Amino acid sequence: MQSLIRIAIVVRFVAAIAAFTFSYTVRFTESAVVTTFGRAGDGAIQTEPGLKFKLPYPLQSVTQCDHRL
Repeated sequence: MQSLIRIAIVVRFVAAIAAFTFSYTVRFTESAVVTTFGRAGDGAIQTEPGLKFKLPYPLQSVTQCDHRL
C-alpha cells in the first residue's frame, strides 16, 4: 500500500511538470510570440487570451509583451 501511494505521488508530480513545460497562458492585456529554434514563423503572434500549448524550451520559447500603458 505504501508503494502504491508513492507511485501515485510521483505520477502526479511528473504530470504537473509536464503541464508546466508544455503550456503557457496569454492574458487579455498581453500578446505572445512563439519562436521555434529562435525564429518566428507564420502564426507566431498569439493575441487571443487563454491557455496555449507549445513544445518544451529548447524547441520553442515564448516571449510575452504587455499592451497596457
